Amino acid sequence: MPVKDVISWTAMVVAFSEGGNIDQAKHFFDQMITRDLVAWNSMIKAFANTGLLSDALGFLYAMLQEGIKPNDHTYRGILSGCSHAGLPEECRIHFLSMVADHAIAPELDHYCCVVDSLGRSKRLDWAEELVQSMPYVPNEVAWTSLLGACRVYGDAELLERAASAAREVSGLKPEDSSAYVMLANLIVCDDGSLDQEEENEELA
Repeated sequence: MPVKDVISWTAMVVAFSEGGNIDQAKHFFDQMITRDLVAWNSMIKAFANTGLLSDALGFLYAMLQEGIKPNDHTYRGILSGCSHAGLPEECRIHFLSMVADHAIAPELDHYCCVVDSLGRSKRLDWAEELVQSMPYVPNEVAWTSLLGACRVYGDAELLERAASAAREVSGLKPEDSSAYVMLANLIVCDDGSLDQEEENEELA
């Protein structure tokens, strides 16, 4: 397949995958004789973003078998998929593999995926420790992930942690009031009041 055809077919895979048409993206991908890293990454990201983690991992392993070396974009998709699937251990395994097996230096986005996965699995102490110890200045994504986890699993012991996260988010994005809205909701629920969903159920 000429180079220009590889580029053209990869562009079609990218376009359909980013447009949410995974079946069509896979159709073009399967027709390619030579597949570059961009095509593989596009499919992995598309599967991961739509909750099809097993398919994303299958493509990762197939890519490795073909001798294609993954990069930071590859693992950004994998870690995000693990996080949204609620699989913190799987997320940790692939984070370590990214570093140990492929010598890929983790970027802030990779750490944020791990923080999110820990928060979703109620491992808030670990999530907070990672936010404070990672070799990057935490951004609003990291703090909002922690605050969101506090909101979901909230109790009195988490209020101080949540308030700290809200202040960090506000400091990074002063125009964004969502952090304090989340914190207010957490305080209301901790105070014994009904949250909106419970209130609606009471009125129904």
